[in-house]
Amino acid sequence: MTKPATILHRKEFVDISTLVARFLKSYTLSMAIKHPSKVHEESLSGLDKLALGITSRVGTMWCAFIFAVLALISAPAALTSGNLIVIISWITQTFLQLVLLPVILVGQNLQSRHSEARAELEYQAALAAEKNTEWLKRNLKIINDNLLKTRKTAVEIDTDDLRRLLHHDEN
Repeated sequence: MTKPATILHRKEFVDISTLVARFLKSYTLSMAIKHPSKVHEESLSGLDKLALGITSRVGTMWCAFIFAVLALISAPAALTSGNLIVIISWITQTFLQLVLLPVILVGQNLQSRHSEARAELEYQAALAAEKNTEWLKRNLKIINDNLLKTRKTAVEIDTDDLRRLLHHDEN
């Protein structure tokens, strides 16, 4: 009477071990995760690196202060001219352009640092996920191996039981 349950039980082992084996085969190749900063640096040309160097030097508050002093040097000449167009021209073309350029770059650099920090966190999360996936793969392999051993043992027990039953029927 226990034979149908044993056969069903054995079939469950076969199905689970087959599923585990398929899972392991489908995840054998894992994508190599590269750090976003390295990927970005590797993609830069010589001119890109030059532009980044200039931007990193101009995009400082010290540069904004220096440009403000340079703009203020010409302020007396513009203000004493008495010409409204010259004064507005000095404000827009000299002061605002010279001072706002580095200030805007500083703001962009701060935003870029935020993006880099977020990318770093995402990179670390991806590495952790990859490690977890590797751990799962190793443990699923162990489970699969144990299921296959158990199935083999169940088949051997069923065979022995069948022989005993057949032998018992003959006697």
